[in-house]
Amino acid sequence: GSSLLCTLAMESVAPSMPTGGKAARRLLVLNGKGLDTRGTDEESRLAFRSKAVLADYDSHIRRSAEALGVEVEHVQTNDLDACIERLRVATEDAIVINPAGFMNDQELVDCIAGLEKPVIEVHYGNFVAKGKTSKVT
Repeated sequence: GSSLLCTLAMESVAPSMPTGGKAARRLLVLNGKGLDTRGTDEESRLAFRSKAVLADYDSHIRRSAEALGVEVEHVQTNDLDACIERLRVATEDAIVINPAGFMNDQELVDCIAGLEKPVIEVHYGNFVAKGKTSKVT
Protein backbone atom coordinates (compact mmCIF):
# COMPACT_ATOMS: atom_id res chain seq x y z
CA GLY A 1 0.00 0.00 0.00
CA SER A 2 0.95 3.63 0.26
CA SER A 3 2.94 3.06 3.45
CA LEU A 4 5.34 1.13 1.23
CA LEU A 5 7.06 4.48 0.66
CA CYS A 6 7.88 4.71 4.34
CA THR A 7 9.20 1.15 4.33
CA LEU A 8 11.41 1.90 1.35
CA ALA A 9 12.66 5.05 3.05
CA MET A 10 13.50 3.07 6.20
CA GLU A 11 15.30 0.43 4.14
CA SER A 12 17.37 3.06 2.35
CA VAL A 13 18.29 4.91 5.54
CA ALA A 14 18.77 1.94 7.88
CA PRO A 15 22.10 0.64 6.53
CA SER A 16 23.74 4.07 6.73
CA MET A 17 22.36 5.07 10.12
CA PRO A 18 25.14 5.33 12.68
CA THR A 19 24.76 2.82 15.46
CA GLY A 20 27.01 4.71 17.87
CA GLY A 21 27.48 1.54 19.88
CA LYS A 22 23.74 1.30 20.49
CA ALA A 23 21.97 -2.03 20.25
CA ALA A 24 19.59 -0.75 17.55
CA ARG A 25 19.38 2.14 15.16
CA ARG A 26 16.65 4.66 15.93
CA LEU A 27 14.30 6.31 13.45
CA LEU A 28 11.78 9.11 13.84
CA VAL A 29 8.75 8.89 11.55
CA LEU A 30 6.96 12.23 11.72
CA ASN A 31 3.57 12.81 10.12
CA GLY A 32 2.27 16.34 9.69
CA LYS A 33 -0.98 18.22 9.53
CA GLY A 34 -4.11 16.36 8.58
CA LEU A 35 -2.86 12.79 8.66
CA ASP A 36 -4.80 12.08 11.83
CA THR A 37 -8.07 12.46 9.90
CA ARG A 38 -7.06 10.83 6.63
CA GLY A 39 -9.36 7.95 5.74
CA THR A 40 -11.80 8.76 8.51
CA ASP A 41 -14.50 10.22 6.28
CA GLU A 42 -15.87 9.57 2.80
CA GLU A 43 -14.33 12.75 1.37
CA SER A 44 -10.77 11.80 2.32
CA ARG A 45 -11.29 8.16 1.28
CA LEU A 46 -12.34 9.36 -2.17
CA ALA A 47 -9.63 12.02 -2.43
CA PHE A 48 -6.85 9.57 -1.53
CA ARG A 49 -8.50 6.45 -2.97
CA SER A 50 -7.78 4.66 0.27
CA LYS A 51 -9.55 3.59 3.43
CA ALA A 52 -6.26 3.53 5.37
CA VAL A 53 -6.16 5.57 8.58
CA LEU A 54 -3.18 6.70 10.65
CA ALA A 55 -3.35 3.56 12.83
CA ASP A 56 -2.94 1.41 9.68
CA TYR A 57 0.20 3.33 8.69
CA ASP A 58 1.50 3.11 12.26
CA SER A 59 1.03 -0.65 12.33
CA HIS A 60 2.79 -1.13 9.00
CA ILE A 61 5.66 1.17 9.97
CA ARG A 62 6.20 -0.64 13.28
CA ARG A 63 6.20 -4.07 11.60
CA SER A 64 8.65 -2.87 8.94
CA ALA A 65 10.93 -1.29 11.52
CA GLU A 66 10.95 -4.48 13.58
CA ALA A 67 11.85 -6.53 10.48
CA LEU A 68 14.75 -4.13 9.81
CA GLY A 69 15.96 -4.15 13.41
CA VAL A 70 15.20 -0.44 13.77
CA GLU A 71 13.62 1.23 16.79
CA VAL A 72 10.95 3.64 15.60
CA GLU A 73 9.17 6.59 17.18
CA HIS A 74 6.04 7.38 15.15
CA VAL A 75 4.61 10.87 15.80
CA GLN A 76 1.78 12.85 14.23
CA THR A 77 1.06 16.52 14.88
CA ASN A 78 -1.21 19.19 13.44
CA ASP A 79 0.84 21.96 15.06
CA LEU A 80 3.69 23.37 12.98
CA ASP A 81 5.59 24.66 16.01
CA ALA A 82 5.35 21.24 17.68
CA CYS A 83 6.52 19.57 14.45
CA ILE A 84 9.54 21.85 14.21
CA GLU A 85 10.39 21.45 17.88
CA ARG A 86 10.20 17.65 17.62
CA LEU A 87 12.63 17.77 14.69
CA ARG A 88 15.01 20.08 16.55
CA VAL A 89 15.19 17.86 19.63
CA ALA A 90 15.26 14.56 17.72
CA THR A 91 17.82 12.17 19.16
CA GLU A 92 17.02 9.50 16.58
CA ASP A 93 19.65 8.62 13.99
CA ALA A 94 17.48 9.54 11.00
CA ILE A 95 14.08 11.00 10.17
CA VAL A 96 11.35 10.02 7.74
CA ILE A 97 8.83 12.85 7.40
CA ASN A 98 5.49 13.13 5.68
CA PRO A 99 4.93 16.87 6.05
CA ALA A 100 1.39 16.61 4.64
CA GLY A 101 -0.31 19.94 5.32
CA PHE A 102 3.05 21.52 6.23
CA MET A 103 4.74 20.74 2.90
CA ASN A 104 4.90 24.40 1.86
CA ASP A 105 5.76 26.01 5.20
CA GLN A 106 9.14 27.74 4.91
CA GLU A 107 9.77 27.38 8.66
CA LEU A 108 9.74 23.60 8.26
CA VAL A 109 12.01 23.78 5.21
CA ASP A 110 14.50 25.91 7.16
CA CYS A 111 14.40 23.58 10.16
CA ILE A 112 15.07 20.49 8.04
CA ALA A 113 17.89 22.26 6.20
CA GLY A 114 19.61 22.83 9.54
CA LEU A 115 19.49 19.20 10.68
CA GLU A 116 22.67 17.14 10.64
CA LYS A 117 21.13 13.73 10.10
CA PRO A 118 19.47 11.99 7.18
CA VAL A 119 15.93 13.23 6.47
CA ILE A 120 13.73 11.58 3.85
CA GLU A 121 10.43 13.10 2.75
CA VAL A 122 7.61 10.70 1.88
CA HIS A 123 3.95 11.15 1.01
CA TYR A 124 1.18 8.58 1.27
CA GLY A 125 -0.44 9.91 -1.89
CA ASN A 126 0.66 11.36 -5.21
CA PHE A 127 0.50 15.10 -4.55
CA VAL A 128 2.19 15.84 -7.89
CA ALA A 129 -0.73 14.25 -9.75
CA LYS A 130 -2.98 16.70 -7.93
CA GLY A 131 -0.93 19.63 -9.21
CA LYS A 132 0.72 20.33 -5.85
CA THR A 133 4.35 20.90 -4.94
CA SER A 134 6.40 20.57 -1.79
CA LYS A 135 8.99 23.09 -0.62
CA VAL A 136 10.41 20.45 1.71
CA THR A 137 11.66 18.42 -1.25
